[in-house]
Amino acid sequence: MREKLGEALREIYGEGEVMNLIRIPGGASKEAWILDYLRPDGSQIPLFLRRAAGGLIYEGTLPLEKEFRILEVAQRHGVKVAPPLLYLPDLEGKEAFVSLRVEGESIGRRVVTRPELQKARERLPVTMAEELARIHRLPREDPFFLPGPGAKEPWRWLVEGAYEDLDRLEEPHPALEWGLLWLKNHPALPNLHKSPFAQDLGSGLSCPSFNFLAAGGMIPHPPADSPRHLLDT
Repeated sequence: MREKLGEALREIYGEGEVMNLIRIPGGASKEAWILDYLRPDGSQIPLFLRRAAGGLIYEGTLPLEKEFRILEVAQRHGVKVAPPLLYLPDLEGKEAFVSLRVEGESIGRRVVTRPELQKARERLPVTMAEELARIHRLPREDPFFLPGPGAKEPWRWLVEGAYEDLDRLEEPHPALEWGLLWLKNHPALPNLHKSPFAQDLGSGLSCPSFNFLAAGGMIPHPPADSPRHLLDT
């Protein structure tokens, strides 16, 4: 894997060597790796690798190629993401992509309690609202590659998909079944602005969820567990 990554990165950065390739926890149904690219002048480029792990949590989970393209769309329209660099359709038998690595804290409990993140907490609500506004302004026409409801009402398409996922478990989940029944009996009002990245039953194109990292300042960044399934509530 190291050799293939090196070949791909040389096309972007020129001569160099892959260093410190380490798998880290997290990633949901995907593998998460950190690595550095060492160049001849001694400088290092911090990178993040997301790689398929062979299993899916949901039937509708997006392939990594579409996750990569979503990040490209978001970056193109001003959303703060870790810049996506390259998509690899076959990295030792599994698809993967590489982005620049953003350092920070993604565990909520630490974000709200650690003293060194006090300034980040003060900026957190406004910064998150600004990024969410950018996500909701993403044009519907751009991510044309995303699945959608077609001729169905968007809310119905999402609820039916959730029912299908639940049925595949072949075990009772009364709370989830009650929640889906409530959604089915309370149709969503149509949205005036239907963003493919707005997570609501009105648009039917709710993908993905963008998480964030907190450092000295708040840096929105989709870490290893995002984007997620189309119905990420």
